[in-house]
Amino acid sequence: MDEALTLRATALKKKASLIGHGVIGFLVINLICLGLIGAMFSSLQAMLAMAPAQALISQVHDKELQFKDIDSQTRINRNELNTLEGSVDHKTSERDIIEMTDLIIGNEQDIQLFYRLLKVNIYLLTSQINGSLSWFEIYGHEIDRAILRSQSRQLQALHVRRFYGQVN
Repeated sequence: MDEALTLRATALKKKASLIGHGVIGFLVINLICLGLIGAMFSSLQAMLAMAPAQALISQVHDKELQFKDIDSQTRINRNELNTLEGSVDHKTSERDIIEMTDLIIGNEQDIQLFYRLLKVNIYLLTSQINGSLSWFEIYGHEIDRAILRSQSRQLQALHVRRFYGQVN
């Protein structure tokens, strides 16, 4: 009887093993099927995504044509500008030069006034502080040179102003 029980237990183990293998096989087959279904779904999505991609390609092509139109118009405008630059009204330019030189002359006068006031105030300050008069003696010459440079620029602007004033 023990032997019969042992045979029966062995048979049950084999049956359980076969059932376990069958279940595992069934699960593996189901996983493979799910993978195939997923792959088909993703390829279907890719095919569906192709339609918007083709629309996007069409839009890019349209934009390229618009860019070419704008580029050609820009080239035409640049050529027109080059021809117009040659025919600039010289009277307007001369008037602008005269106005600019007047502005420069006024600025140089203001600069010279600033330097003179700076020099006077530095002198007053250094005369009140013991031992600082040497600073004024050293840097006073620098301020004088800056005033001379400003006067030179003002004189150049006056020459330009006189030249263009006589042309009119």
